[in-house]
Amino acid sequence: MFIAVMPGRGTSQISPGAAAPEEKDIENQQTRPLNGERNTQEALVEKGKKTLAFNYGKAAGKASWVVNWILLVVKAIAFFFSASESVCASLADSAVDLISQFVLSYAEHLKNTKSVSYPVGRDKMEGVGVLVCAAIMIMACVEIIQSSCVTLFEGTHGIREQLELSVLAMVILGVGTVFKFFLWIYCRWANKFAKSELLEALAEDHLNDCFSNVAAIFAACVSCEVEKAWWLDAAGGVGISAVIAWRWFFISYDQVKQLVGFIAPNAINHEVLKLCKDMDIDSSDAQIISYNDGSKYIVELIITLPEMMPFQQTTQIQQKLKAQVSELDEIRRCYVEVDAKEKQSSQPISVLSAAAVMLQLKFPKRKKQMKLI
Repeated sequence: MFIAVMPGRGTSQISPGAAAPEEKDIENQQTRPLNGERNTQEALVEKGKKTLAFNYGKAAGKASWVVNWILLVVKAIAFFFSASESVCASLADSAVDLISQFVLSYAEHLKNTKSVSYPVGRDKMEGVGVLVCAAIMIMACVEIIQSSCVTLFEGTHGIREQLELSVLAMVILGVGTVFKFFLWIYCRWANKFAKSELLEALAEDHLNDCFSNVAAIFAACVSCEVEKAWWLDAAGGVGISAVIAWRWFFISYDQVKQLVGFIAPNAINHEVLKLCKDMDIDSSDAQIISYNDGSKYIVELIITLPEMMPFQQTTQIQQKLKAQVSELDEIRRCYVEVDAKEKQSSQPISVLSAAAVMLQLKFPKRKKQMKLI
C-alpha cells in the first residue's frame, strides 16, 4: 500500500493495485541496461566474434598445410612412375600451393603484428601476398603449358613416351581430392565470419586443386588405356594450367583494384546516408566519396548544417557521425567535413535593416557627386 501526501490537503490513500510513478521508473531502470553496460556488452560480443574468426582461420591454415604436404608427396610419386604431363601440372599446383600458403601466412603475421614504422597498420599486406602468389602460380602454369606443347609437338612426329600409372597412387590422389573439397567448403564457411583475404585465397587454392586433380586423373587414365588418345594427357596439362592461370589472373586483378582505390559499391553509400538520416542531417546535400583501401573502404563525407548553428554543436555532430561511420565493419577510416548552409528567412525586414539598406544606396551617389565637384 502506498500513501501519498498532497500539498495543502491531508493524506489520501491510493488503491493497492495502482503503481506509483516512482516505482515504474525504478522498474524501467532495472529492466533497461545502462549505456555503459550496453557498450561493454557490444564490445565483448565483437571481441568474441574476432576471436572466433581468428580460430577458424588458424584451423583452416593448419589443415590446408597438412593436406598440401601429403598431396605433394603423393603427386611426386605418381609423376615419378608415370611421367604424366597432367600429373606434372597438378604436382606443380601443389608445390606452388605450399609456397603461396607460406607467403600468405607471413603476410597475415605482418598484418596482425603492430609496428611503430606503420602507424595505420599493415592491413594491406594480405593483398600484396595474394599478388605474389598469383605471380608465382601464373609463371608455373606458363612453364607447364610450354612443356605440354613440346610433348604434343614431339608426339605428332612419332616421339611418344609410354605412360604407366599406379592404381595406389591414383586412389590416394582421389582421396586427397576429397579432402581438398571439404577444405574448400570449410574455408568458404569460415570466411563468412572472418572476412579474410587469406581464407579467400586458401579456398581458391583448394578449388583449383580439386579441379586439377580430377582432370589429371581422368586425362592420365584415358591416355594410358587408349592408344589413340595419347595426346589427351598433354592437352590436359595445357587445359589445367590455363584454367588455373586464368582464375589467378582475375584474383590478382581484383586485388590491384582494391589496393589502388577502386570505387566502393552503392551499398556503402546507402549505409552512410542512413546514418545521416538517423541523426537528422539533411542527406540531400551530402557528398560522399568512398573507395577501397585494401579489403575495406575509406569514406570522405561532406555534410551541410545551418550557418547559425553553434560551433560546439556542429563539432559534436561531426564527431558523432564520424564515429558511427567508422564503426561499420566495411569501413577502415572516415573523414567528415562540415559545410555551412545559409538560412533563407521569410521574416519582414526590421526598421534598422531598412535604414542600413537606404544608407548603402545613398552612399555611392554622394561619392559620385564629390567626384563631380
